[in-house]
Amino acid sequence: MLNAIAWDAKDTDLEIFCNATPLALGFDCPKHSVGFISSLSTSSDNTILFQESLCIFSAVAWSLTIDPIPNCVLVWSDSLDAVKMFQSLKAT
Repeated sequence: MLNAIAWDAKDTDLEIFCNATPLALGFDCPKHSVGFISSLSTSSDNTILFQESLCIFSAVAWSLTIDPIPNCVLVWSDSLDAVKMFQSLKAT
């Protein structure tokens, strides 16, 4: 799977949907009927890219708490910059 260029949701063990705004971030996992949300301080100096990245990281970290740990996790995000950062494993 790691060498695959293209795959879709039917190939995954777990599908998570992430979203962030300047005031909150959250993710949900329909397969487990669970969702998480966190409000953020209105005085936060963090960028939306930081918020989106934190949301994705939180979702992946949560997926590691499931028993059994899923082998293939699909995380949906509307932030192309955050997706590219996690795909390349570097921030540019």
